[in-house]
Amino acid sequence: MRLERPATSSMRYMVLAVVVLVIMGGVVSDEVELERLLGGVSVRDTDDNISLRQGRTRTEEKRQLKSSNSTNWNDVQANQIGMNEALGWDYDFCRIEWPRTAVVVDKLYVDGGILWLSPKGKGLKSIREINTRLIEIDISSVINQNNYTVRVISKPTSVSNVGAGQVFLPPPWPSPNNGRFYTFGGYFPSFNTSLDTYVQPPKDPQGELVSYDTKSDKWEKVSMAKDSDQVIWPQEGTSVSIPELGLGFYLGGFQNSSTNSVLEADEYRAVPGFLRLEWDIKDPTVPPKWKNESIPFDQTIGGSLVHIPNIGEKGILVKFGGFGVIAGDNIPMTGNPMGQIYIYDIAQATWHMQTASGGLDGDGIPTARGYTCNAMVPAKDNSSYNIYVYGGGGRGGGDGLDDMWVLSLPSFVWIKFWEKAGFRTNGMSCNLFNDNQILLVGPRVKRIGDDPDADQEQCRPLWSVYDITQSKWVTEFNPLDTGLAPVHRTISRVIGGGGSGNATLTKPKSGWKDSSLEAVFKYQKSPLSDNNNTNTNSSFNRAALIGGLAGGLFALLMLIAYCIKRRRQGQRTGGYSIFAGKKRSGGESTQELEAPLPMSTPPGGYSGQDRTKAAAEQRPQELPAPYPWAEREGMGENPSTSRSEMEGSWEHQYEGVVSRRQSGSR
Repeated sequence: MRLERPATSSMRYMVLAVVVLVIMGGVVSDEVELERLLGGVSVRDTDDNISLRQGRTRTEEKRQLKSSNSTNWNDVQANQIGMNEALGWDYDFCRIEWPRTAVVVDKLYVDGGILWLSPKGKGLKSIREINTRLIEIDISSVINQNNYTVRVISKPTSVSNVGAGQVFLPPPWPSPNNGRFYTFGGYFPSFNTSLDTYVQPPKDPQGELVSYDTKSDKWEKVSMAKDSDQVIWPQEGTSVSIPELGLGFYLGGFQNSSTNSVLEADEYRAVPGFLRLEWDIKDPTVPPKWKNESIPFDQTIGGSLVHIPNIGEKGILVKFGGFGVIAGDNIPMTGNPMGQIYIYDIAQATWHMQTASGGLDGDGIPTARGYTCNAMVPAKDNSSYNIYVYGGGGRGGGDGLDDMWVLSLPSFVWIKFWEKAGFRTNGMSCNLFNDNQILLVGPRVKRIGDDPDADQEQCRPLWSVYDITQSKWVTEFNPLDTGLAPVHRTISRVIGGGGSGNATLTKPKSGWKDSSLEAVFKYQKSPLSDNNNTNTNSSFNRAALIGGLAGGLFALLMLIAYCIKRRRQGQRTGGYSIFAGKKRSGGESTQELEAPLPMSTPPGGYSGQDRTKAAAEQRPQELPAPYPWAEREGMGENPSTSRSEMEGSWEHQYEGVVSRRQSGSR
């Protein structure tokens, strides 16, 4: 006799699916405006956005096209592949020079800088003008240089549009006061005063802060505390933010006629002292304040300032490079020796100097340079702290540098990482992500300020990525790659140890010049754990949870369909609902299923030299490269290198750049 089972099993499956859908709906409700989970590219459906698969925004379709003589793109609302079409119908995006960047949660913001625009028609010339919009790039998922989501955001006229400015990140205040960044300094380009975007520099400007709220798209001038020191508006200094301490620092810079309209064209005024910016960590309503501290060296233009959090009670700042000047007017500038390394103990507010040496015979130390891109990556056991120093150049003209060095501490040795005469660039903004990827925004061209009409290879992508683990340039940024880059063989052969650390050279070759500095380095925090990412931002957790639930729901539905099909087959062949596994009483067999959610650990990293936040769920669909150089350049010329090969033999092939603009090229 054939037994017919009630349909309770199928009903249970369907009820379970409905429950999961309800849970999914509750989680996704907060994110549906930000992402389409099952689409190829994350994008908000607003008039200010465009998916890179689309050809034109609704706003563009409604808007009257500009004339061929127009160079003002204030009315343009969106962008697409490689930034093309975002700047009007008669000019394409070519490159951007001297922007400032900030990473807030899972967005990269590009503010200010100089735009080069290439004509679409023959006989027209390229133009350059100041960038008057804020560019927002979604970095929540893997992005390719030719496939990423961008939003172009209007700025009020009261907010200055400058080049070579800086960004500060405030403490991680709770909502709704989180999600902000602060801009400071920069120069007002005067290369074409006939443009609508030209703004005359103010007279004797003070160093004001301007905040941007990424949630409300609102800009606001910041009122400083009553006991705040007065500072002037600088350009070409260097900054670092330490949000967890509520601190920011600004070193060097100067004023000239591009910053202060009172000064003559050939008149330079150095910014004195060392600026320390302080926020209240707990109360965002307390106004921040400046403190101007003294320095034991000449003022610096274009120097480097790198934060190392694990040394000393509150961490240290490492200063090197740039051009030394004497505070005053009409000042000469000379390159600072790269062997002079200054250490700032944050807890004690004191400076120390230590001499660095060359790592290997014949390599020596880098030539004097400024405006370098810097990224600090520690060894897993904190036995070494390795600062990657990329490119840079000199003031007064000439090509930039196409090389990379590593300054390793506490051994204070310079190690030549690679050198190749290729593209020589400057004018970049640099960010370190997840202790393994350097993301650069700006040009990678032969010479800053060169007209792209003479050489189309002067047009470059908006951003580039250097993968430290693989030791090569790549065309994708991957926020899911959260592993700490191991110590490279090129470094460990000088300082000892291997990929995980265990350095044997743990003090300067020439000995400590300052016993108090030695004591600072002996005060170290715990080594990095396997999971070095400390970001707990809720938006990352929601994104990871959404992705996990989406995958789990899909697997569950497939399982239900499979079970129903097999049950029906079992009824036709003997009344069994068949599973692979143990038999229950009553003849039905089952198996225990394991379906863990594919949760991803929220990544951490640096902005400038500060840790950033990014998370990812989906890989966008790659589109054809719009420029021939994208296929030719390669960033793929180097052999792929796995982490396991880090302690083996290495063979470098590379390409890359960074230099700096001439003083008269604005």
